[in-house]
Amino acid sequence: MTTVDPRRSNGIGLRADAEKMASFNVTDLSSPDNPVRSRFVALFCAAVYSDSPGAASNLIRDCMAICGGDKDLLSKVLQSTWLIGSTPLHWVVSNIQTTKHKSLPPLVEELLDSCGSPLTQVARDSIYAACCQRDDNTLFRLIEKRLSSGSPSFEDIVEITPSRSMSFIIPMFPDRMLMSGVLQTRFIMQGELYTLSFHSKVDGWTAILVFSPRPGDVLKVRRPTWVSLVFKSATDGLSGSCNVASVFQYDSATFPVDFLRARNSQEPLTPPFKAESLFETDHPARARFVALLCAAISSEDDPKIASDLVSNSLKLCGGSTELLSQILQSEWLDDNTPFHWIISNMQIRNSKRLPALLEQLLQVCIRPLSQVARDSIDSACCKRGNDGLFQALERHRLLHDTPASPPTLFEDSTQISASKVSFVIPMFTERMLTSTAIVVRFILRGGLYTLSFYVMDGSWTGVVSWSPKQDTTRPQRIKYNFIHATGLSGFLGSCHATESIPPVKSAVACNVDFLRARNPCIGSNRNLSLNLKITW
Repeated sequence: MTTVDPRRSNGIGLRADAEKMASFNVTDLSSPDNPVRSRFVALFCAAVYSDSPGAASNLIRDCMAICGGDKDLLSKVLQSTWLIGSTPLHWVVSNIQTTKHKSLPPLVEELLDSCGSPLTQVARDSIYAACCQRDDNTLFRLIEKRLSSGSPSFEDIVEITPSRSMSFIIPMFPDRMLMSGVLQTRFIMQGELYTLSFHSKVDGWTAILVFSPRPGDVLKVRRPTWVSLVFKSATDGLSGSCNVASVFQYDSATFPVDFLRARNSQEPLTPPFKAESLFETDHPARARFVALLCAAISSEDDPKIASDLVSNSLKLCGGSTELLSQILQSEWLDDNTPFHWIISNMQIRNSKRLPALLEQLLQVCIRPLSQVARDSIDSACCKRGNDGLFQALERHRLLHDTPASPPTLFEDSTQISASKVSFVIPMFTERMLTSTAIVVRFILRGGLYTLSFYVMDGSWTGVVSWSPKQDTTRPQRIKYNFIHATGLSGFLGSCHATESIPPVKSAVACNVDFLRARNPCIGSNRNLSLNLKITW
């Protein structure tokens, strides 16, 4: 008795047969009499009109067989324009069953999964054109959500009426406007593609509606002439509207929506205040900021908590980044800045990177950071004796226009009365010749030290200066040991600070002009290794 495979009888063929087919180029599929093209067309037709739950997986399996198991080749087949002047993705989306989709159809999902990431712009445009031809906004938004891996800016459209009106729900609208500065969504109405976006600009918040003609149908398009936006706050029911009589520049309409900045807030706004107001101990804004900082300090390395702190702080400032920047850099919290308080109370003892809380608060500050804020950060790091965190802050772009390459640094803890600090200074010669100065700061025993190399009176000079936490930690002797990158010991130079030095003395200089001649002989990378032995 002979068994007949139903797929063979339908002209689809077995996988084994497909694997025997000759290799092909995607460009060959544009030829109507190409046998491989016929096989693909038969597979697509069988899948798109099938009610079988396994039709999608069967399609991908058989297409993979034709491609000899080559996923990249299948991806190119699906995203190339060889099927009726467009891509197979366009044809499938155009011919899939018309229904109210609550989730992405399995056939579309399987095909998108088989395409390389990211999808080519040709493939994207072909899918959007198919959705416009169907006038299927629901399917379009499901595909948009699938192609955009990030969180959606808008919830699904609540309602679309025949009178060309639609409703949106935008969760956490003010928070997300303050954080990202822009929200955007796209939708299809009567076969046309629209983009609605909200922008946070210096002169206020703006909404822009952009109209895109149906792909391939520019001449027949019916352009909108009047648009009305009605905003309703989810908390107070207040609404505002903005109308235009014609579309601006033929394809877009712009609306000032700055009233949303205050109206849409989900909590009562703090009375207007200035940064100086926080010095008043009974001011309500001060109490709010203290509560926010205290809630965040116990989880200083949690990105979400840090993001919530910035968002809530901006909300208290009415969305003003400038005001929040001033608050973070003013000495109103325990006679110092919030930066000093955070560093002093962090749980992380010796971090070599910036915790999320400090990173996000620095990002919201306006450049350059004030000297008061810089000094408070230095003071807090010295108080904690946290050189790892100090070095991470030193490399932050907000604190320095051109941060120096981070040196390798360690303290020799085996000696009670002395410490040895080691540096590797990359491209030493080039940096001295181009900038004429190299400065590295570090924390040792609670004191802030600065190692500088610069050109003075035609000579190269090295200087170690310090601002110890206590006079008892003043160094008595400093010894330099220069070691070249090749491992060969170079010249030794030493400078001493003895007990007879006056208390006002806070720096020791050493002539290092010999490095100018010595360093060109050490190889092409020009790195300089340096040991400092500091004796108390």
